[in-house]
Amino acid sequence: MAQTLDLLIHRTETMRSIRGIVRTMKTMSAINALPYEQAARTIETYRDTVLCGFQAFMHCNGPLPVAAETDAVPVLIAFGSHHGLCGSYNESLAEMVAQSTADRQATRVICIGAQMEDALTGLGIHPITTLLPPATAEGLGRLAGALIT
Repeated sequence: MAQTLDLLIHRTETMRSIRGIVRTMKTMSAINALPYEQAARTIETYRDTVLCGFQAFMHCNGPLPVAAETDAVPVLIAFGSHHGLCGSYNESLAEMVAQSTADRQATRVICIGAQMEDALTGLGIHPITTLLPPATAEGLGRLAGALIT
């Protein structure tokens, strides 16, 4: 009986410890999400400004001449996680990438995050490059620059 009681006490303490760790991780996640939400709002405002500029340009100059069709290669950017702790997010997204690229063999895939790269590679998809996700809102500019060069 004493061993069983000791075992139950030990398990209860372990569960409390795990709950504390999970609570801390959720709090840290919520704190870290705020700068990204602010950055997303800022990017949305910037996008609206650029679109208004394009509309003004089109209004003043009319439509641009249509260029001859080229054999452009589609590029797919897969944004995943770098450290994990996202459940099956990377695997689910990798399956969607596989479905999207199944009928187009020439599609180039750019990967954001090491865990995403592992998930893609597991499905036989080999990204042309893998970039690190931004750790701060300022890092979004770095990532955007790396994507367009």
